[in-house]
Amino acid sequence: MAVIDHLTDGDLAARIKVKLAAGELPMHGPLEVFGGPSRGGECCACGERIAAAEAELEVSAVDGVQRVYHPRCFVILTRARRASAAGN
Repeated sequence: MAVIDHLTDGDLAARIKVKLAAGELPMHGPLEVFGGPSRGGECCACGERIAAAEAELEVSAVDGVQRVYHPRCFVILTRARRASAAGN
């Protein structure tokens, strides 16, 4: 079971929208994305730990910051960025 399985997509989207609005997450898409086994860090999107048995995505952003995400959170972040760009 993944650490974030208890959260709905709506819960995750709400957390991500708050972080986007606060400037804690970049509004622009990634420069590079690498996937691999988790190193046990915290997901930059949801704030939950990425369990050792899970995969993580390491993302290089335009702002020069490297962030890690649950794959599910990264998908929801990408959707939130697109919705924001479309004015939704």
